[in-house]
Amino acid sequence: MWLCSLFLYVPNAAAGPTGEPIVLSVGAEVSTGLGGGWARAWPEDDGSWRFLWSAGGDYVLLPMTADLVVTDRDRTALTGRTNLVDHAITRCPDDGSFLHAASANVDSFNDSAYAFRFDPDLGLTGETTIAERDASRAHNDLTVLCSGPISGVGFAQGGGSVFFPVATDSTLGEPVSLPDAPSLMGGAMYYEAESDTVLVINFRFHGPLVVARYTTDLTLVEVTEIPDAVEAPLTGYWAQGLLRVGDVYVVAHMARDESRGWAADEGDVWLAFFDTDWNLLERRQISQNTPPTGGMRPGLARRGDQLLVFYDKQVSPRLFDVRLDLAAMGVEGDEPDSGRSDVDDDSGVPAADAEGCGCDTGGAPLSGLGLLAGLLVRRRRAAS
Repeated sequence: MWLCSLFLYVPNAAAGPTGEPIVLSVGAEVSTGLGGGWARAWPEDDGSWRFLWSAGGDYVLLPMTADLVVTDRDRTALTGRTNLVDHAITRCPDDGSFLHAASANVDSFNDSAYAFRFDPDLGLTGETTIAERDASRAHNDLTVLCSGPISGVGFAQGGGSVFFPVATDSTLGEPVSLPDAPSLMGGAMYYEAESDTVLVINFRFHGPLVVARYTTDLTLVEVTEIPDAVEAPLTGYWAQGLLRVGDVYVVAHMARDESRGWAADEGDVWLAFFDTDWNLLERRQISQNTPPTGGMRPGLARRGDQLLVFYDKQVSPRLFDVRLDLAAMGVEGDEPDSGRSDVDDDSGVPAADAEGCGCDTGGAPLSGLGLLAGLLVRRRRAAS
């Protein structure tokens, strides 16, 4: 059963693009009581949520009420497998279907990976083997992307990252190397509709947050480093949660003071808010853990001004109910709910508006050459 969530006032440390604070309140940590990890969710039309998490070597669905209560009864296992380990899932905005990917242990640790396609009701429609018994790359902590012009799965490989296209019929394409991208082990990918580009985001090891921008054929446009995403003495890592709301990017990541004796990859989950040029607007510590015990694997889902922040702690999914000031994020009137729990292409743009600007930012669509020129001028560091 779930523990009741209490809202706590959190003093505001910064402000959004309108000059007002973005985060209004952060609820107390809610424990699911479930064993497993990789918790993600999507809002339903009736106010409830679809709750998904890793259990029994599969990815599992349970309903969650509007009050964030889930009863562990009548589980729906999505893939029918029993050897899956790490997971990533996103909804494809064009038709409401889902793309899910997972690593597996066959002969050795995370030596395999598979992709799965689901219909809008999370019924399995197709699957493909990305790699099996292949120890040449790390398949753990993978990421997925699914939006109109580009769809597939990203992994860390060597000193960079690699992307495997996965078509709507689950056909696997040839891998594309992303040598200038931050590691996709625990990172995020996102399709930005207004610029028709793909973002790859993560922290460098003991370094800044990095955003690499690509065309939809994955040709590098630029690389932006954001050294102030976290404040010393903290180290940021695992920027796995990524949404866009109005004029603001929301990033969920982990951070910790390395000198305090944390266990393994554990730490606290944070939120960082950026404008569309990736200038830091606000950052918030969400969990309050005491070393050596912390959490990992952050994720996001949103309904209106309600932002659910997920992470795993002591092999059990936890969450926080965060309330946002949408007007401070540049949202005028109603904006479609994100429906995203991880990292994909959610800008709040309906599928019908996916071309051109279509994102309620007040700007006009840019031509391809004009876009690239503008990006290279306004970013802090352009790729050579």
